[in-house]
Amino acid sequence: MFAKKQKETQKEENNVLYFYLYGFVRSNPNFQFKSQELAIKLFKKIIGEKGGIIVGNSFYPYCIIDEDGDSVWDFATLYLLKNEPNFENELSKNNLTLLELSSKFSKINLWEDDTRLTFEENPFFGNAVPFIIPFIVFDNKRDTNFDKMIMKELNENQHAQNYIDEINTILKEFMHETTFTLGFDEFNKENKSKLIDNFIKAKTLFDK
Repeated sequence: MFAKKQKETQKEENNVLYFYLYGFVRSNPNFQFKSQELAIKLFKKIIGEKGGIIVGNSFYPYCIIDEDGDSVWDFATLYLLKNEPNFENELSKNNLTLLELSSKFSKINLWEDDTRLTFEENPFFGNAVPFIIPFIVFDNKRDTNFDKMIMKELNENQHAQNYIDEINTILKEFMHETTFTLGFDEFNKENKSKLIDNFIKAKTLFDK
């Protein structure tokens, strides 16, 4: 793989942003999105009309960084830069590439500095298992359909359940268990515990 400095430089030069949708599922958080058409539909529902990489999987959060320290987002971006000669040219277009990574990121690697999602620390997560779906977007600023639709529905209805229901309907085509969409955020490996924070904050809603 590439050196860390080289990874960060490449990401910055190519204006690539890393996002994730997150939620709870009843048991198995790792699913493969076998339909490219539905994967694109989900990407556009969340991100909008932008180019990017569709990682065709959902993951348990402790699966998204491998033993070498590479995140799902880093690996997908660098894999395509290395193996697809025309990939860099696609960065400036609204093209989408589907990449399936279940075999590469199937192993649980607990984060030594943050194990709050484990059953031992929080038994709640035994019945509400966290999952994330990564999105890699070719852009230099956060300007997603998710943010726009949430704001629009909050302004119009004081809630955004209609939009969340639309997302859940698409997810049911991939994840055949009961799912609960919680939110959407940007991923920064230097502050990866923010991802854990999102689940901990969501847990408090169910504790009431």
